[in-house]
Amino acid sequence: MESYRGLREYLVRVRKHLDKVRPQLGRNVGLVERLARWEESWDRLAFYTGKPDLMEGARLLVGFLAGSLEAAPSMQQMLDHRAPELFLVLPRLACLCLLSDPECPVAQLLRPLLPSLFASDSEVDQEDDDQGPFTTALAASAELEGVLDLLGGPAGHDGAWDALTRRAVAGAGARAAADLYPETDPGQQEAAAAAVEGLMREVEGWSMELQRHNPAAWNDLSDLLVHCMVWKPGDAEEPRPARLVL
Repeated sequence: MESYRGLREYLVRVRKHLDKVRPQLGRNVGLVERLARWEESWDRLAFYTGKPDLMEGARLLVGFLAGSLEAAPSMQQMLDHRAPELFLVLPRLACLCLLSDPECPVAQLLRPLLPSLFASDSEVDQEDDDQGPFTTALAASAELEGVLDLLGGPAGHDGAWDALTRRAVAGAGARAAADLYPETDPGQQEAAAAAVEGLMREVEGWSMELQRHNPAAWNDLSDLLVHCMVWKPGDAEEPRPARLVL
């Protein structure tokens, strides 16, 4: 809708300057840019609306990432500045979201990008691409559940998720266990930290696969996720230029 509105606004402005429009329309830079943006947006829309599970998966993943911003405020600064670290954090969080429920629509969204996590167990599995998650994803999900149980203090799994999110955002520069897991019982912090590090080593491998198995598809998805996270109702497509570029 933003790209469509941008094209309409451009045409309204151009209407007052038709004497400057080049008859060979492809030489009007502003028109070409807006048409290309609209075409790209339309293709993306068609991809997701063609399979409702993909749209629902994207919606759930964006909601998960929005919750991560509250748990780890440092991520907001990465998002505001489009810091390179953000694009290491996003795939980690996407993997954690998937492992929280390997049978939710997020699985349909990420499964083509994570073949090793959904490796089939038999020839029958290989013949049906629409089957649910396989052994690796289920085992990783169970491991995640165990980590959350270890981390859970008085706040329960909500506090545990916040702690795990902070670790995913902190990456290799993670702080001491007491800083990352303040809600965890002090006697359990070291054991919890060891379990978290074991899980995060696996998550890191999957996050690399997520980025590298099909880079073009992941780049498109991460662009969509960032766009959704920063978008607010009423946002304009772009500031109105001081000078009309035809």
